[in-house]
Amino acid sequence: MRNHNLFAGPVEEQSLGQGGEAFPGDFGVLYAPNITPEALGSWSNEDIYRAIVTGVRPDGSALFPLMPYPHYSQMDPRDVEDIIAYVRGLTSRSGKSGRTELNFPFNLIVRTMPLPAAPKPRPAVGTREYGSYLTNMASCTDCHTPMDKGAPVPGLSFAGGREFPVPSGVTRSANITPDKETGIGRWSREAFIARFKDPK
Repeated sequence: MRNHNLFAGPVEEQSLGQGGEAFPGDFGVLYAPNITPEALGSWSNEDIYRAIVTGVRPDGSALFPLMPYPHYSQMDPRDVEDIIAYVRGLTSRSGKSGRTELNFPFNLIVRTMPLPAAPKPRPAVGTREYGSYLTNMASCTDCHTPMDKGAPVPGLSFAGGREFPVPSGVTRSANITPDKETGIGRWSREAFIARFKDPK
């Protein structure tokens, strides 16, 4: 679960990996599943790999891309394997999530969403290409781009304004384009880095 009293709602350490958070939307309501060894103990590394990069569970059912597997599908396999090793090492926590319910037609469309992985090699650290790789891996555009009927608004990538319901109301993502008035065009490198480190 996350602490929505702090900036960006950081995960509470004592519930890391336990799941249970609800994500309501026009598609229905999704619940984050438990990904600690308590829940994934019967999954093989190959099962987890497949779920991360293609959105398909071991039983063949499709995951809704709230977990952005279309982005993860492009990750270097070495990075996916490192994530699997990390998840395997999480503290095992019990906890049940609510039941995910997808509205029509999303309950049918979700079956068509998984695609084969399209892995790309990790670019050299310190390059613009590496920054693009990290941005894709973190799915930055998904949150920082306004949406219309589930699709990104053309020409507004990273312009912010996407709304997310939270317990206290609604939060809106920030404009992270170089625009000097509404974006981060006036930010220094130090200010940009500090924004990621400051939980307030």
